Amino acid sequence: MYREIFSSIAAVNTFVENETSDRLEALTKGHGMLNLAVYSVANAIVTEILSGRSIKLSDANLEELPVDVIMDKGIKAAKDAGADAANAALIVAAFLNLAGTASGPAFPRVTENSVQWQG
Repeated sequence: MYREIFSSIAAVNTFVENETSDRLEALTKGHGMLNLAVYSVANAIVTEILSGRSIKLSDANLEELPVDVIMDKGIKAAKDAGADAANAALIVAAFLNLAGTASGPAFPRVTENSVQWQG
């Protein structure tokens, strides 16, 4: 996972136009600049993973999975850096996918007695 995060940071740093802005407030208030939000999400996710939280998805009958906490902290970090909620969720989902979370589309399968999610 370290290689993936390093590669994404290196890719952003390759072109200086990906990091510069005409105004500092543009970095935190939109204008298409999500650099600070991306760095904040990467920091939040790596901190949680290094503290021992799992990114594995499971169908355990739990109210909250450990990956939910990681997602919440990542989304909060992105929103604190100026991203709107939709972009924050998308950034977190992309990072978790790069980190190896076995995520994918899911659809309900209705049986006679229950509804189960299949992916």
